[in-house]
Amino acid sequence: MKTRFPITILVLLALCAITCVTGYIGWSQYYAELDGFSFFDVAYHTLLAFVGDSSFIGEPDLPPLNLWIEVARFTGLFTTISALIGLAAVYLGDQFVRLRAYFRKGHIVMIGVSNFALDMYRDKGLITVFDSAENLEKLTVYRRSAHLLKIAGRITEKTGTSALIGTPDTVVFGDADAVLNVERARVWRSQTDRAPNAKLALRIEDASILRDLQLLSDIFAQATLFSRSETIARALVTSIAPNELALTRCQERVHAVLVGLGSINLAVAEELALRCHHPRLGPAILTIVDNKPDEAKARVRRERPALFNPDLAGHLEINFVGMDALECCAEGQADKLLQQENKNPITAVVVAAGEDVRNAAIAMRLRQMQQEQLCVKAPIFMRSDSLASISAAAFDDLTGGIVPFGGRSLDEDDIALNKLYQKLARAIHERWRKSSDVVPDDGNDWTKMSNAQKRASYRAALSAIDIFLAAGLVSPIGSRVAGLRLQASAGKAVLADKDLIRVLAETEHERWNVERLLEAWRKTDGHRDNEKKRHRLILPYDALVALGEGHEKKDEKNVEESLNEGIEQFQDKITLPCWRMRWRVGVIGPLQVDASETTQAIASLLKNHLSALSSPDAIDLEIITPDAPGFDRVAAVALAQAWKTQTGRPARILSVLAAGVSTIDTIALQHLRTRVDTQEAYNAIAAEVAAQRSSLIALKADGHLLRKIDQRPLGVSDTELSEDPEQYDTVIKEVQDAVMALADDMIFKNQPDSIWTQRGIDRWTRLDKGPALLI
Repeated sequence: MKTRFPITILVLLALCAITCVTGYIGWSQYYAELDGFSFFDVAYHTLLAFVGDSSFIGEPDLPPLNLWIEVARFTGLFTTISALIGLAAVYLGDQFVRLRAYFRKGHIVMIGVSNFALDMYRDKGLITVFDSAENLEKLTVYRRSAHLLKIAGRITEKTGTSALIGTPDTVVFGDADAVLNVERARVWRSQTDRAPNAKLALRIEDASILRDLQLLSDIFAQATLFSRSETIARALVTSIAPNELALTRCQERVHAVLVGLGSINLAVAEELALRCHHPRLGPAILTIVDNKPDEAKARVRRERPALFNPDLAGHLEINFVGMDALECCAEGQADKLLQQENKNPITAVVVAAGEDVRNAAIAMRLRQMQQEQLCVKAPIFMRSDSLASISAAAFDDLTGGIVPFGGRSLDEDDIALNKLYQKLARAIHERWRKSSDVVPDDGNDWTKMSNAQKRASYRAALSAIDIFLAAGLVSPIGSRVAGLRLQASAGKAVLADKDLIRVLAETEHERWNVERLLEAWRKTDGHRDNEKKRHRLILPYDALVALGEGHEKKDEKNVEESLNEGIEQFQDKITLPCWRMRWRVGVIGPLQVDASETTQAIASLLKNHLSALSSPDAIDLEIITPDAPGFDRVAAVALAQAWKTQTGRPARILSVLAAGVSTIDTIALQHLRTRVDTQEAYNAIAAEVAAQRSSLIALKADGHLLRKIDQRPLGVSDTELSEDPEQYDTVIKEVQDAVMALADDMIFKNQPDSIWTQRGIDRWTRLDKGPALLI
């Protein structure tokens, strides 16, 4: 409005000027033929154009009006009408808007508005929002849409009552202040009788209110509750994929460091507790860093007391480290944190300690510590409210770097995920309700259940992402969730693998156990007691199976429901990006290699492999390479290019580095120098090494995803590795072991005189993952 108002004034002034000029010229010429008229007479008749005076019609016994007068006649009247309409819009516009709202039906009414709240409901149809002019002006999303009706003014007790809202489908209280939303909702319910069936939704950022809002009043029992903090936490953990990140880095468990303990990191802590479960990982560790650890611990006890549930000990470990993260680079200040890292390598760091400036300062200090002390080797996720999107950006360094997250708006992936898991939650509940041991009644009717009762189904639905990942499925490059569309053949292959389904069911039951414990449930040997929150099935999976009552089938069905829903989503839109089965292929070989011969052999090998598959479209390729000169790079580049040529899809390339790239190349060239006799030959080898590295980097421009892992031991520099060949050889061995541990198949250059290659082939054979692919 601020940009359009001056333009409107300028247009009116221009019309006014045209009227005055043309009228004055026209009447001057007209009266020139007559005597007795002064300048004031000409000016007076010119001004009459603005009121449509009859003198502009002309008289029979006088000369006809000229063209100048005719122009003034119409522009003057148009100017006056436009000005009156403008005044009406300024002084009566709000009344017109309120009148429109009164006649709306089936729309969304939002009392107290923000970009986040609008994002949550922007695809629900017509929206009528009430808030101050200042808050409405701050909106950056959805502001120009014809679906959005904005009513500015001070929010009072009468705001949003039946006199204003029409017949809405949902009334949303979207202010950032949870207490304010609760009070406004109570007043609205007590004063509104026109829309008694309208659904109620509240934004609640305070976790202590969010959990038990229905305790305040029965009107909140079926209200939809949403939280920016929880949405950010859900999006962040989905972006990080902590289980996959830990496994890719060959860690035994997820270890997340949370710097600061505001509402964001409290939500992140709970989200990690709920989602860090994997059949190949131990219990997750949360290390909370705060300069006042006792106060941080007290806040957890107040707002997330279940995190201290002793029954969680086998599922989650929480440590508190007293440290001012801004001083982490000072001598001795980070010792406690480094002790935690030495015991269990860190998977990710989340900085959410206050305002953007403070978060940025802490993240930069931690990054400085990474670079100077070669420790805290993990991506640093920095909360930044100024970002356009809530989700974290993609990151390619799995052991370092700063990744912003937590902006103002939801992106399309977040919105698609939110819609999908709501749909899946109801499907999971309805399937349970139809099971033989459940009696359908009003208490388990989805439409009549409270928000607290639905929460378990929502959590089960959200676990679909983790189920997909644990099953070895991956989303397409550039899309975090891809609507959870699952390529049909890949999904059916997982469903047909009963051993895998059992493993996934065990993981799902582990998640359910933690979810129940975080909801303050306890194990009992007796019957289930919803009032006291007692459940006899809060057991390890093996103990559940040992009961012999078939309860483990529920977890299997939840897994199958998620997979079938993904297949259904794919079949509805088969042209859109989808999840596929990940095929990890490692490459290891000698330093000297014929690039042309290797490229042809790799392309032929890939073609034969794909032709042997019943559904090549069901897999996505990830190449794992030590990223050393020679075969390691040539084969990786050749495999990525052949894959893109034969499937049309990009590949993922994971570089597991024994040292910095320049150091790896320098050490390799030192070995190669002993095999040539002339400087010219050495220069040619050095140029080839540089070209190989450039070819690998150039894959990014063709859409391939390149990521890296720093495999050096904590605190060990490239210089130290260069000066200690024995330690460098040890790291190379660890890199090769990591590559083969991750790989589903291995491609080796079969060169008998290459000691490292032969060692790799022997090691792969002992892993019993299948025959090595030799070229």
